[in-house]
Amino acid sequence: MRKGVTALSHRRGLGALVGVLLTSAGWAAEATSGLEEIVVTAQRREENLQKTSLALQVVSGEQLKDAGINDVATLETVVPGLQIGMAGATPQVFIRGVGDFSATPITNPAVALNADGVYIAKVIASGGSMFDLQRVEVLKGPQGTLYGRNASGGAINFISNRPELASFGGYADVEGGDYGLASAEGALNVPVGSEFALRVAGQVTSRRGYMSTGESDDHHRGARLQGLFRNDAISLLVGIDYAHLGGEGGGYALIDTAAAGVSSPWTANTDPRFSAYYYQAAAIQGLCAPAPFFPTVNNPGACPANAPYPSPPFPPGLSGPYTSLVAAQTARSWQDDTLWRYRAELVAELGGGTQLTVLPAYQTADLRNLILPGQLYYQPNEQSHAASIEVRLSNNSPTFKWVGGLYYYTQNDDSDELISGGLLQNNAPYTTQETRAGAVFGEATFTVMERTRMIAGARYTRDKREIDGTVTALPPSVAFLPPVPQNPCFAGLPNPCLLERYNGSDTFNKLTWKVGFEHDITDANMLFATVSTGFKAGGFDQSSTAEPGSHAAQEFKPETLTAFELGSRNRFLGNRLQLNLEAFYWKYKDHQEPYVTIDGQGQIAFDYFNAGDAHQWGADLDLAFLATDDDTLQLNFEYLNSRYDTFTFLVPANPSGAPFVKGAGNGFTSFNPLSAVAATTGCSTAPIVSGAYAGGVSVDCSGKELTHAPKYSGTLSYSHRFALGNAGGLTLRLTGRFAAQRWVAADFIPAERAASYFTENASLTYENPSRWSLTIWGRNLANKAIYNSGFQSSFVAGYATATMEAPRTFGARLNVKF
Repeated sequence: MRKGVTALSHRRGLGALVGVLLTSAGWAAEATSGLEEIVVTAQRREENLQKTSLALQVVSGEQLKDAGINDVATLETVVPGLQIGMAGATPQVFIRGVGDFSATPITNPAVALNADGVYIAKVIASGGSMFDLQRVEVLKGPQGTLYGRNASGGAINFISNRPELASFGGYADVEGGDYGLASAEGALNVPVGSEFALRVAGQVTSRRGYMSTGESDDHHRGARLQGLFRNDAISLLVGIDYAHLGGEGGGYALIDTAAAGVSSPWTANTDPRFSAYYYQAAAIQGLCAPAPFFPTVNNPGACPANAPYPSPPFPPGLSGPYTSLVAAQTARSWQDDTLWRYRAELVAELGGGTQLTVLPAYQTADLRNLILPGQLYYQPNEQSHAASIEVRLSNNSPTFKWVGGLYYYTQNDDSDELISGGLLQNNAPYTTQETRAGAVFGEATFTVMERTRMIAGARYTRDKREIDGTVTALPPSVAFLPPVPQNPCFAGLPNPCLLERYNGSDTFNKLTWKVGFEHDITDANMLFATVSTGFKAGGFDQSSTAEPGSHAAQEFKPETLTAFELGSRNRFLGNRLQLNLEAFYWKYKDHQEPYVTIDGQGQIAFDYFNAGDAHQWGADLDLAFLATDDDTLQLNFEYLNSRYDTFTFLVPANPSGAPFVKGAGNGFTSFNPLSAVAATTGCSTAPIVSGAYAGGVSVDCSGKELTHAPKYSGTLSYSHRFALGNAGGLTLRLTGRFAAQRWVAADFIPAERAASYFTENASLTYENPSRWSLTIWGRNLANKAIYNSGFQSSFVAGYATATMEAPRTFGARLNVKF
């Protein structure tokens, strides 16, 4: 019954908004002006969006404010096909199912984030900087020529407002709302003479969390200072960006709250009301031991006294009190991240339309966080330093547009982590990493006939990765039980014990390319087709290989993606109707998937695997209709059909004898955590009978839909401006947003299948002729529980948690321009 009601509500919501779109067509004759032209720089040159052959969606600075977007995660609310979860402060970005689920120091993003032309070294460093933006460009698909490494899924470009030489001015915003929202943002542009200008901008935001424990709050501040010198020959822009992310950060919710007897979806995973549920599930799955199991630790009351404790691995007939091998976390997450970025852009005119562009940059990230997914205590501390320089030549002549250049990137990263889930794991990894990457690239668009152009480009990348680290066990944990080969720490009690050492070095070379054509049917209608490739760099896990005593870090290969795109960009009705269409087919090879497992040395680890291949196909629709000068309708829709052609990985046996079996899929058949046979995976499994992983399990998820890849998603909006004469104007905006079911994690258990939804936003803006405006807004009016990134407990099978979007919220924003 619930599914039928949900589907009916979706159809009614869509039908109502589509009805508005269709009936408004009769207004078109009243319109006297056209849709706004949008200029983008996604191809390293300024061009009209309607003249590009990229799968590209642009969100203007005003649209970002209207939608309440002041962080990367909420960008998904306006871009179909884009799914972003938050692991603490770390965005997990997916485009059409291609992305990276990890949030550890070895995170290897598949979508390149760029700020003012500079690749952001750590995805977390995109936080606190989404203010005073001119636009955001979301490029869907591999960007293997102009962007290079770690852009297999696409790229997101954040473009800030630049200093202006001709005008003194600025703006100030103040905003307030429920959950204690208080935010202030502003910018000031100051010309200094005729050839130099300064622009300073900043934002401070404070909001309580919407999870029951106060997590998923927003406490950040950012500042940006830019200076621009420009004359007829050169332009030099110098910028400094600063951001600090504080508060508690993103929290996790138990997805199946009803099973635990809790009604609100926004009840945090660490809420004390879930502790008894977690310990009961742990006891039934054999994760409670008789008190003598670990002489120095006892936790009476945590494990239920009358639970049906399995005899193996403990002798039958024993009675309590019992010691829990896992711990229900009741701490609250926190973050303390400080980010700096220093950059410059030199553009010199060399004559004949040729430009030289030089982009040097240096960035630092000091990251300190506590994240609590799936009752796991994870505290990473990390310091990252990165430097880059790009030098390119370009020419934008009407018949031959080209760009070519050199790129160099270096990053050093030091991290120490604390990972604890109770007695089963209490470890401290320490890792140093170094990346050295260089590339040579070029792309050209040249006219072969009056209305037909060809595209060709290539990039050769050399990417060297190095890693060195250790994993240390901290007492108390099962590593300090009487010694077995995999638990060598007993004699060293009560001191920490070195469990594992890993190191590795390798170089990944890759040639990526793009070919295609563009054809102008008329001046306002274009067809294009492209084939492009991209890759995500390989690397090393924080784990050793399976050979006895090995110190060689486990290595994973690069992943690659080939995309076939066929599209059309169109303006009709005197520039009042925009209809852009795109069909795509993607072939995804050696995709990297991180997974909690047992590593080659018998230790619990979160490792990457090259799990296999996949394919995606579908279509995008971008429709904008200026029905009258005061009425605008817009529809963005994406259909996506995705499948893993092969998705297999091996889980070694657990030789320590502890009852940890996460990821093994070892005959478990139930998806209820309160079952002795609770499942860790919804994929098929088979025992491994030979080789280094003999005694372990082979897991096969082939045929599954890609994670973070709803079959359909989109937005539908309508705005109307009421003219008030000399008193100004009033603008009403209504937006519907929808998505189909989707997997939020790669265990593929039912709890990780997020429900479809349709929800609405609304705003009313009064614009005064005296250059101020007041907006009243409401978001997620349907109060839908929207899950975006999941995580199954590392130890208790079937206990699945996920990050969530905000519930229904209301607020107001005052804007003053001067």
